[in-house]
Amino acid sequence: MRATTYEEALRRVEDLTVRIRYLEDQMNELLERMLAQNSWFRVIKILNQRQAVVSAQHVLLNEWNQAMNELVGFLEFPERERMYARFRPGVY
Repeated sequence: MRATTYEEALRRVEDLTVRIRYLEDQMNELLERMLAQNSWFRVIKILNQRQAVVSAQHVLLNEWNQAMNELVGFLEFPERERMYARFRPGVY
């Protein structure tokens, strides 16, 4: 689905950014739980959960990249650099 307006493209990037950050929070929570475990069985179980989160992150990051490219298509060059900095998923 291709955005037809700047506002639509911006909403899509914002939505995907929120979803990616949520998965990052989940990943951090799973890491903390994993470090608190005292058995290898539980650690492996949590690692399997993390693998599912990583897969979901990869899908969302690919969608985010496509959405960002659409958004940037609506902007002039100086504005493009500011947009990439604003919506970089790993940066709060």
